[in-house]
Amino acid sequence: MGTPITNGREKRWFEFFFTHVFFPLVFVLIVVSFYPAREKFEIGSDEGINLMKAMLVQRGYSLYGDIWSDQPPLFTHLLSAVMRTFGNRIEVARFVMLLFSGLVLWAAFQITRLIWGFSSAVFVAVFIFLLPHFLPLSVAVMIGIPAIAMALLSLLALIMWHRQRKSHWLVLSAAALGLSVLTKLFTGFLAPIFVAGILVGEYVYLEGSFTWWKLLRPAFVWASIFTVFTIALGFLLVGPSNIAQLLEVHLRARQVEEYRDQVLVSINIHLRTSIPFFVAALAGMLISVRSKRWLALYLAAWMFVAYGLLYFNRPAWEHHALLITIPAAILAGYPGVKAVNWVRDAIRARGPLSVDKTLELMALLSIFLVLFTFRSYDATRSLTAKPVEETADLAIGPNQDRVLRRMARYAPRTNWVVTDVPMYAFRTGLPVPPNLAVFSQKRVVSGLLTEGQVIDTVDEYQPEQVILGRFKFPALEGHLQDDYYLIYSDNEVKLYVRKDIYSG
Repeated sequence: MGTPITNGREKRWFEFFFTHVFFPLVFVLIVVSFYPAREKFEIGSDEGINLMKAMLVQRGYSLYGDIWSDQPPLFTHLLSAVMRTFGNRIEVARFVMLLFSGLVLWAAFQITRLIWGFSSAVFVAVFIFLLPHFLPLSVAVMIGIPAIAMALLSLLALIMWHRQRKSHWLVLSAAALGLSVLTKLFTGFLAPIFVAGILVGEYVYLEGSFTWWKLLRPAFVWASIFTVFTIALGFLLVGPSNIAQLLEVHLRARQVEEYRDQVLVSINIHLRTSIPFFVAALAGMLISVRSKRWLALYLAAWMFVAYGLLYFNRPAWEHHALLITIPAAILAGYPGVKAVNWVRDAIRARGPLSVDKTLELMALLSIFLVLFTFRSYDATRSLTAKPVEETADLAIGPNQDRVLRRMARYAPRTNWVVTDVPMYAFRTGLPVPPNLAVFSQKRVVSGLLTEGQVIDTVDEYQPEQVILGRFKFPALEGHLQDDYYLIYSDNEVKLYVRKDIYSG
């Protein structure tokens, strides 16, 4: 008597596991087991900046008041809370990032499953793993992937509203996008796309029989919640007087000639190895329109608008590319299934190609390109089953280890470190002056952080150690000669120690 019930429960659990748990779990296990994140001293300079901001917040310094920052506050406060609980270790921060990356994969899987079905979602899980830049950024302590993860959650909730017509999904969608924007501003363009999609969806749903309020109500609810939630939480965490700090450096950077005329900081450079995904995404969009899977247009609008905005924005970095390639990978999932079906049907039938068959052929060719060509970037090449030799329990290179050993020697007598590579200070457990936590290229090039300001900070804080590794500051080096000894120098890094603590 009890067997059918038991079997039913086991079947539901099995379906839940493969629908919601299996693919994100496999991704996390692959990265933890085979991606050599521990041997990387720094995955981009933003890592050290984000870690140092979180450490300073943890020590009681206020973001935007004491700590200069050009990014929204949510990620810094989250990272600070996590490290307060589990310790100021980079492994902890990178594992948090890996969980966000797993959330990206989970949300993309669910969106695909709801629009096109389970088989397409499996293709999407594979495609996101293969995306250029996704694997290294999946563990990098940067704010792009968390913002995209919450934007995908917002879209997932919106799709659930279209399917179930329950208002709580609108609330969840609006709040999730608000959290995304408060993590990184670059997802804000999705708000008008989502509002437009709600209006069109409601117009179709009402089939022309509506009052204006009935038509506008869902969009008004979503927009109101998003606006009030984002502004209220933003003012609470940022403060009205600090809003300019979030915008000024980005606006100035657009006018910097060094960026404006440099091809290497254009978005097209970062997308050049993703062309097959865009071919497949275009096929997916066209096939979806022909099959009236209208919810796919959210992803198409996301992809095209993001590219249009980033095309005119410089500098553009690798994490910006993911804002375009992730929706492209989701759109490519359905063509993945159609490509497999095309091969099967082509074997069975002969005759001229219809429009649908032509699109499926296009999908097949694009999937072939994704899997077997364009190998200038290959996620699988980054994986290794071989153990990495570690140096002094720091799985990093010998040059960084030499610097860290010398810093650690003087750490007990060090209160402040001035550095343009905050990762060194973080790994040694030492703070930098709050106004120099964000020692970024964009801030220096745009003129918001000058060599004179760094010299003034040295004079004010009297740091026991100074480390220079990214920028050329000859006046600062000259200023240090009277009170500091240069105790280490290689082609990249110079470490100075104040003379009164130097022990030879």
